[in-house]
Amino acid sequence: MLNNGDAPRPRRGMMGIILAFVPWILYWSFPAPWGLTGGLAGSALLLARQVGRGKPKLMDGVTLAFFVAAGIMSYGLHSPWFARWEGVLVFAVLAAMALVSLAVRSPFTLQYAREDWPQEFWQEPLFVRTNVHITLAWALAFLYGAGAAAFNTLNPRVSMLPC
Repeated sequence: MLNNGDAPRPRRGMMGIILAFVPWILYWSFPAPWGLTGGLAGSALLLARQVGRGKPKLMDGVTLAFFVAAGIMSYGLHSPWFARWEGVLVFAVLAAMALVSLAVRSPFTLQYAREDWPQEFWQEPLFVRTNVHITLAWALAFLYGAGAAAFNTLNPRVSMLPC
């Protein structure tokens, strides 16, 4: 998409969705407590930046809420239940976020896409429908991850489904 006929527009929306996954990548990549600390700090910084710009995103709010709850469950309550099911909960929370955004007719990907497209497109049926399908694809991927993690949690010796 070109701005003023010649200069490329910055891809803030695309960068925003990539950055939205950074706290999760930190969480999955580092051992406790560093993964949780990185996820919490990363999600807090992302959401604070968005709130400062007046454009908070659903995914980043849900991500921060998850890491706050995970910190309480892991280090405040020392919950063995959370420790066992955290892999399932990660994907279940993300799936619920995507599905709820569809249910309220505001696909979470639309919040990011709007940053890359002129306002004239925001209400166009094809633009909205495309984001509904993208959000649905994310929801299905997150549901698969939750199912695979649940299977692996319940059957650790049988098979390791990729999740």
